[in-house]
Amino acid sequence: MIIHKAYGFALNGSKFHVLRIHIVMVGNSQPLYGRGLLGANFSTTEIRERIREQEGDRLYHGSLRLGENDYKLAGIIAMYENGETRNYTADIIKLSDSVKVGNISVITRNHDGVKIGEGSLTMNGGNQSSVFRVLLNIDDG
Repeated sequence: MIIHKAYGFALNGSKFHVLRIHIVMVGNSQPLYGRGLLGANFSTTEIRERIREQEGDRLYHGSLRLGENDYKLAGIIAMYENGETRNYTADIIKLSDSVKVGNISVITRNHDGVKIGEGSLTMNGGNQSSVFRVLLNIDDG
């Protein structure tokens, strides 16, 4: 299930990069458990609730594209309010050698009927790090 699909910019002084983020929640429920509930004449709502209870902790997978570079998001922590993603943080991992090269933190909110995200992105390279301001337009899928 897609929980967050966003595009926007990472700004650092007079420099900016196009930014795209994609985060999905991966269910960890067992298919046989769901089939058993279907055979027990539960309503769709009851089945959904029981599967959510059985799933336990939520697992997330994500990717980030900064300019022309692709990265994996790991250690994703998403916080919810009223069933909607409110904010999230994640480590940024280099695809080629699985090394952590940064992190991102985003707070989401509604603004004039549009869901937006604001936050910060830090990229580490060599002996220096760059901090970017993040501005996103969010599509919750």
